[in-house]
Amino acid sequence: MKYWLTTHYPPRKGEPENSNPGGIYLKAKYRDTKDVQPGDKVVVVELANGDPFSDYQKGLDGMIALVEAVSPFRESEQNDKNNGWDFKAETKILSTNGFVDRVQAILIYGNKKKWGRSAGLWEINAEKYEQFCAAFNPTLGTSAIGKVKNFVSKISQKRIESAAHLNLKEFVAALPDQALQHTGLRTIGVEFSFCTNDRADIVLKDKEGCYIGVEIEIEQDDHQEDGLLQAIKYRFMLAPRFRIDYAKTRAFLVAHKLSQKIKQLAEQYDVEWFEVERDMVAEWVDRNKK
Repeated sequence: MKYWLTTHYPPRKGEPENSNPGGIYLKAKYRDTKDVQPGDKVVVVELANGDPFSDYQKGLDGMIALVEAVSPFRESEQNDKNNGWDFKAETKILSTNGFVDRVQAILIYGNKKKWGRSAGLWEINAEKYEQFCAAFNPTLGTSAIGKVKNFVSKISQKRIESAAHLNLKEFVAALPDQALQHTGLRTIGVEFSFCTNDRADIVLKDKEGCYIGVEIEIEQDDHQEDGLLQAIKYRFMLAPRFRIDYAKTRAFLVAHKLSQKIKQLAEQYDVEWFEVERDMVAEWVDRNKK
């Protein structure tokens, strides 16, 4: 089995954002040196734009998916050939729950000079693949758990985090739709950092393209408003961070238990609250972290 990194243009205008991750494309001149086979694992990076074509959306400019090849390279259909891609290998999606921005992706890849679009496909080693997995989503797969814990501990070293808080955070990040009973959510980052040294527990993106600041708490009684205030802060910091209107942001407060007063206060200030059952988290931990 081999490991690869491939770059994709953003979706075309009018296409949904999540239409991009499938397939590995290659130009004819690289066919003899890029031998993708079924079972190979692939990191998918979406470029910032689709130049030289003009009908592409603005890209995310970072890692958007992990996929697995399910076929070798075969001759592309005419539409792909018209866009300059002579061969295509089919893939299945392993995960789209995460994001690694371009700066961090280049640091992991380790060679900025080779980071371009000439081939659209580069072979990487198993260690770099695991590093991409860890940065993409700290809850992906048992094979990456050890490295993931190191990654999370480094970025959280100034915080003392209980096991209960960590487990709830990782569960929501891994399965936001299931955890929050809210369809169309995608994890953008865990311990998402701002230049102010603030870190949002999780940042999500919904199917409408809104960015969501998520604050994780264990319980909040009538006098504990800190989680609510954190969620509000992250929401409004996300707007300038991603250069979007405040209307394209949301705030989530997630806990095992929230008092009625905190729920009412959250609704008053447009913070969406969620209570996640402890048993649901415990079952996920048993399946994925032991």
